[in-house]
Amino acid sequence: MIQFKVKNSSLKKGFFCLFVPAVLFHSQLTAQPTGYSYGRSITILGSQVTGSLSNFPVLISITDPSLKQAAAGGRLQNANGYDVIFTLPDCSTVLPMQLEKYTASTGEYIAWVKLPTLVANTNKLICMFYGKTGVLANPSNPAVWDANYMGVWHFNSSVSDGTTNGSNLTNTGTTNLTGSKIGDGRRLDNNPFVQSSSGSIKYLQLPNGMFTGVNNFTFEGWVYLETVTTSWERIFDFGKNTQFNMFLTPSTGTNGIKRFAITINNNGSEERLSSATSTGTSAWHHFAVTIDAASDVGVFYYDGVADVSGTIDLTPNDLGNTNANYFGRSQYGSDEGLYGTFDEFRISNSTRSAGWIATSYKNQNSPSTFYNISSELTATTLCSILPIKIGSFEAIPTNSGTVTISWTAEQENASDKYILERSANGSNWEAIKTINATGNAGPQKYTTQDLNPIYPVTYYRIQQVEANNSITYTQIISVKLNEGALNNNSFIVSPNPARQLIQLAFQDNVLPQQTRVELINNVGVKVQVQPDFNGNTISLKLPRLANGVYFLNVYIKDTKHTRKMLIAQ
Repeated sequence: MIQFKVKNSSLKKGFFCLFVPAVLFHSQLTAQPTGYSYGRSITILGSQVTGSLSNFPVLISITDPSLKQAAAGGRLQNANGYDVIFTLPDCSTVLPMQLEKYTASTGEYIAWVKLPTLVANTNKLICMFYGKTGVLANPSNPAVWDANYMGVWHFNSSVSDGTTNGSNLTNTGTTNLTGSKIGDGRRLDNNPFVQSSSGSIKYLQLPNGMFTGVNNFTFEGWVYLETVTTSWERIFDFGKNTQFNMFLTPSTGTNGIKRFAITINNNGSEERLSSATSTGTSAWHHFAVTIDAASDVGVFYYDGVADVSGTIDLTPNDLGNTNANYFGRSQYGSDEGLYGTFDEFRISNSTRSAGWIATSYKNQNSPSTFYNISSELTATTLCSILPIKIGSFEAIPTNSGTVTISWTAEQENASDKYILERSANGSNWEAIKTINATGNAGPQKYTTQDLNPIYPVTYYRIQQVEANNSITYTQIISVKLNEGALNNNSFIVSPNPARQLIQLAFQDNVLPQQTRVELINNVGVKVQVQPDFNGNTISLKLPRLANGVYFLNVYIKDTKHTRKMLIAQ
């Protein structure tokens, strides 16, 4: 029986009862997706994420014997790899995904999974389930690509668009190449010196009029160049002639220098982003270009890093009704065809952030270092230990200068633990408490105290260490110290433990002629410090000290106040 207390209701205040079998409540939280026999947790590493990203498509690329088809000794039942899904840590919220490649004989599995949020330095946990009989339909969902994607081309034995837009490419002479950057790629064997006007040039073409109404713009893609000794070859060239076009070349002439340009009045009026570095050959490199119409800024990225930026006030819409939108071919007949391979091209009608480009590069360049994958578990076991769910998390200041931190956890295991972390700025963190989970079924509330919060604002988060050693973080919360703490105490000292700096906060301004500060070690020796007075605060920059207990003495108008300090450098 679960009891609920009624407050502020027309009903009589008190308790009423709702009969719900507790075992059903708990099993509903932890039940695995129906029919899936096996699972793994995947921890997206926050250290690999730049910025705060929404609806981000993460590449999951795994080759594992367990992912072979059952006939080849693995767990998957469908020869096309259809019996794989991804969920949030609740084991029930299925994430949109798109399967790019599956090899039943080796267990190679490549898919794109849409994550609602990714935040720098905050790990993100998802679950992968597989091994269900009777799955016949492809679980791929184009919703993995947000509404800003105009086209996504995996080039995996196909030139079709992965979005719902139907922006399929027209292929002229290019061929599929296995073992490319991500699965298969598209090879353009213009070897070498085939001009764009030649009937033998190999290229791909996008639909006509694709850029009408497009102001903000992002291109992303991988390119493998065999050579840059050809002249003015194109990664892309969108437009309708030499007067109206927008292009990206890896080589202006035969020097390998990269350039993005857009014009509506021939090449003499181009707005350009010209790199000062040459393009690498015989290796995969990530190219990206963005245009922000509101700020008139264009940025050219190379291998995830902004290579050059500048003023670009033209937009793709200014090109008009384009009918010559090429990958690998130029509007200029004498420019030569590209000799190399393309993989994972994308175009958006939005300006992707620098964090988005950097995270895409890290994820796609080295998937194995972008996340950690747990060992295989039965689906039932995986969902019984994952995740620790924080239902509430709050910090409340007290009049005594401390902070009370509390949270409610669900689905925990007795071997889980919570590490409470504190920060002065929301970026640099220190662990201040470790609390072991009780492992009780159902919601469990935890409360603890921070006896030495940082003045005037302290940030908190909880590092959740789960039974399988997976680590995730809660959201960050902040608390402003109650001024009553200063009324009841002469001053607040933070942080404690201290490393390089001690700050003292007073209710009113303090004057150097009325205040003296000294720091004493545990054997009575005075440490030389120089107080820095600034209104109602005093800062002490610490020299190199031995770790241990110290005593901070503050004399205010001849009245001595002492605080015990721990210094841990």
